Amino acid sequence: MYTYQDLEKVLDDEEKKVAFVLSCINDFKSSKAYEFGKDAKQYYEGTNPVLEKYQKIVYDMQGIGHVDAVSPNHKIYSRYVFSAITEGTQYLLGNGVSFDNQATKERLGGDGLDTVLQRLLDDAQVYGVGWGFWTGESLKVIPYLQFYPLKDENTSEVKAGVRFWQLSDEKPLRFVLYELDGFTEYIQKAGEKPEVLQPKRAYKQVVKTYGANLPDEITESENFPDFPIIPLYYINQKSILWGNTAAVDAYDMLNSKMVNNIDIGNLVYWVLKNCNAMDENDDAAFVANLIKSHVVHADGDDGASAEPHQVEAPVTSTEVGIARIKRLLDENFMTCDVESIRSGNVTATQIKAAYQKLDAKTSKTEYCVIEFMKRLFTVVGIPDSEKFTFRWDRTINKNEEITSILQAAAFLDEETVTRMLLEVLGKIDIVDEVLQRREELAKERYALIAAENGAEPQEQ
Repeated sequence: MYTYQDLEKVLDDEEKKVAFVLSCINDFKSSKAYEFGKDAKQYYEGTNPVLEKYQKIVYDMQGIGHVDAVSPNHKIYSRYVFSAITEGTQYLLGNGVSFDNQATKERLGGDGLDTVLQRLLDDAQVYGVGWGFWTGESLKVIPYLQFYPLKDENTSEVKAGVRFWQLSDEKPLRFVLYELDGFTEYIQKAGEKPEVLQPKRAYKQVVKTYGANLPDEITESENFPDFPIIPLYYINQKSILWGNTAAVDAYDMLNSKMVNNIDIGNLVYWVLKNCNAMDENDDAAFVANLIKSHVVHADGDDGASAEPHQVEAPVTSTEVGIARIKRLLDENFMTCDVESIRSGNVTATQIKAAYQKLDAKTSKTEYCVIEFMKRLFTVVGIPDSEKFTFRWDRTINKNEEITSILQAAAFLDEETVTRMLLEVLGKIDIVDEVLQRREELAKERYALIAAENGAEPQEQ
């Protein structure tokens, strides 16, 4: 593992610095974190790295294993991980982030900020951390498998980092060293030494263009107050898959097993009489031919015969196992209990109970996103006191919620009641317009009342 202090030792020697950066890349690629990240990416994308490598093995009389090339080997991927992560992200960030000062959101990229935050939280759940890069105009996502952070040994804060990518072994390796005071781009073509593609430059530059025949001029260069690559850590800085991969594997295995058993149909074994001359190879050839042709030849003159014996596929027991593992996954991933609120017109209390685990997980996740936003404010130069909120995308019984708000309206001011009602209706984004129209209507009513009473209307 390399740190920021290791980088400082080689900053004055370009050759050593390039060698150090390449060592960082190789160290990351050979690490357990990188291997876990590659597997986690497969789980999230809807496959299963364990099930993908699975082969059914049959053993002969000598105990030697052979790949079973005859029996069905369907591999059913549940995509449970993708569903759970998507639910967690959209529940918290599905409605975006709202700022008291709308100009602040525009400064951070406008509505594009919401999309980037969702991608970052997806990465944080998959890998344990998502990397956000502030370019000076907007927030970008750096893929987890392309970034090696260099942390300060004293504070554990990320002070520098290396991003790298390569389309294939035959294509050039591109990598960038990000530091507090700028970044340097490198390239290494196949079979060649690495070289500087773009010398070190500041993160923010003002370029003046003169014309087609004159070179551009950099008139100003400036960096950010803090390192512009910001980590969005997940709960305990661990992937949501940490400790859960075995249960996901079992769930996919059981689903695959059930489909394979059904594909075979009822399990059948054969009793071959007066066929003592047949060896194991003959037995295997008999079964393989039977599966392919569904035809059995028996020599009746010699008394040879083949009798099938049927054993029902254990579908029921497999379904019980699948349901049990599914409950375990729901508990471990802390998902919403959808089954309990799927039917009929459920009450608000029932809905809250179904969301209890998801609410608890989301509360912790929200702190992670808030911490990220505070770090982003520091980089951009926004005051730490800037207020922002997330509106969770919860299923509710709207009639009950609206009734509760109206019953409490006598004890609340009009603006609060309006905000609460619009939030229930999913129209919180137009709250400023509604409040402004209400204020205009109130002024018009006041003017009419004043005119009827013969008084001059006054400014409110």
